[in-house]
Order: sequence, then C-alpha cells, then structure tokens
Amino acid sequence: MVLNEADNIIDISPNIEFANKLISDELARGNTYERIHPTISDQLGSIIIGELKVTYNNLPFKFMGGNDKSLHYDGKLSELYNELRDVGEKHKQYIPSLNLQAIDNLLFATLFSWGEFSERQGNDNRLSYLDELIGLYLNIKKKKVLIGKEASLLLDAEDRSKGFDRISEDTKEHLIVDGYVKAEARHVGGLGVNKLTYIPSDMDIVIADRNGGENIVIPERLANKIYSMLLKEIIEEHQRNGTKFYTKLTKDDVNDIELESRSTFRKSKKNIKLLNHLILLMDIYITQYNTFEVVKKHRYVLIYDILKALKYIEYNHPTREDKYSYIRTIVRDSDPTKRSKTYGEKQLYI
Repeated sequence: MVLNEADNIIDISPNIEFANKLISDELARGNTYERIHPTISDQLGSIIIGELKVTYNNLPFKFMGGNDKSLHYDGKLSELYNELRDVGEKHKQYIPSLNLQAIDNLLFATLFSWGEFSERQGNDNRLSYLDELIGLYLNIKKKKVLIGKEASLLLDAEDRSKGFDRISEDTKEHLIVDGYVKAEARHVGGLGVNKLTYIPSDMDIVIADRNGGENIVIPERLANKIYSMLLKEIIEEHQRNGTKFYTKLTKDDVNDIELESRSTFRKSKKNIKLLNHLILLMDIYITQYNTFEVVKKHRYVLIYDILKALKYIEYNHPTREDKYSYIRTIVRDSDPTKRSKTYGEKQLYI
C-alpha cells in the first residue's frame, strides 16, 4: 500500500493467487466480466472471458477507495491512507502477521462490491415488486365476492349458507363465467392443473392524489379492463419467477390470514447482503493466506475497521466487542442454513 498523492490514488499489490481466485469466482457467476470492477479491468486491458489472470506485470493496482455507491473515495485519499495505516498498526497486537500487503489484499477484496451491488439492486427491485403484487392481491381479496339474489336462486341451501369463498370450484366458475357474480377470474397452474383464481371486481378503482387534492375515479367500463390486467400481472409475474405464492395459488387458494402474516420484503438500509459478501471474501484471505490461525474475533474486528474506513459502514460501534458482534450478526443472519424455517416459509415472494 503506497500513497500516490500526485494522482490521488493508493497503489495496492494483492497476493497473485488470492486476486486470481476472486476474479475467477466472479467470472464464474455469469461468464461475464461486466461485474469486474473498472479498477481491475482497466489495469488488465483487453479481457478474454475465462482467461483473465493477474500477473506481477499488472501490479500495482490503482485503488481509489470507492465503495458500493461510488468509484472514488469521498474525501482526501491521504486521509484514508493514514487511517488504513493506523488500522494496520492497531491490529498488529492481535494479528502479528498483519502488514501493508495484507491490507492490500483486504482492499482488493472490497473491489468485488461492484458486481454484487448492481446485481443486488436489480434482484431487490424484482423481489420488492413481487411482494407488492401479493399485497395488492390481498387488498383486493379482502373485498369478498358477493352472491346476489339472482345467483342465490341457482344454489342449494347448503351452498347459500357457505358464501362464495367456500363453495366448490365448479360452482364458482359457473357463477363467474355466466356473470352472476362480479369477479375477475383466471386459470392458473401447469401440466395437469387447471385451477380458477378470482378477485372481486365490484369496486371503484381510484387514482389517489398524493398531494391531498381530489381523487380520480376510473369509469366502470375501463375499471373492468383494469381488473383483468391486474389479475393477469399478479399471476404471470409470480408464475415467471416460480414463487411460493404462485405454487400456493395452484394448489390451495391462500387465505387472508396467511397473506397478512407473510414476511414482507424489506430493502436493507445497511446493505447487509453486500457487506456479508465482502466480509466473507476478506475472511477467506485472513484465514487461508496468513502464516498462522487468527481467531474469529480478531478477524472480524479488523474487517470492521477497514470497511468503516471505506464508509461501507455508516454507524459507529465504539468497542471491539460491539464491532465483533456487528460483523458476526451480519454473517449469521445472511447464512440461509441458519435462518428460521418459519421465516423462510413465510417469504412468499421467492
């Protein structure tokens, strides 16, 4: 790690084996180098997918201190350089093998937030939309389909006492298709499955004025088309993504209580998925490329201090115990094998 104040960059020389492992793993994600950080791709020049290799001729890399929100450090590189040197000196009492090249490797690992961040953004937007569609479906389904007097004459006493939700699928379909009840219907399912899913459509559709002005009511004729489009969008998007919600639609119509208690999608303000990705990469280096074993607490606190210096972590955790606990919690909560079974089952948007 060498400060080049004239060019406002920090030169880093990562371990060749470690650098090539990270690049190889990144390329394997999609056989593309679009995820590779410009700091790396610009340095290596012309790239052939699958043959991208770092050699000593490529060193040093020009590190500009960017995090997931920016390619460049938001501040003076000299201040970041001094802070990183201080981090190295402070942690030597816990990790005697720590030197400036070890810091280089950890900084190089942070460059792999580039592809992870953009991929996560796209995936989060997709999952968020799928969950919004579930919420829309729930809100419409809460308005029960009403069986009017004309439709009641077609039903026997037992079905009249059940209400629309509890009568047989064949009877529902008959009432909907022949127009005895106001509901939008659509068949769902795959091979060997042909299940009717419906939503009540005897309601006004309103465009709300977010600024407190007068709302706009969609005419009934147009509203009928919109209900058809809504049900089509809800079903087709979930079918395309193979979600648990769609699977439930093809088997047992999900009830209001199940949808109300689902785990709704939340975009993480702390970039937990991205942080976990970087923590694991940095931890790989410390555990596999150091001269002796470093206990987990010392590893995690070092990783915390570097990510904090680079502004990946916004809030300050004052003690070593706090820092260790914060990093450990991210890793634990991001491990799919250790998540609550119930929590996973309630994520209907996946």
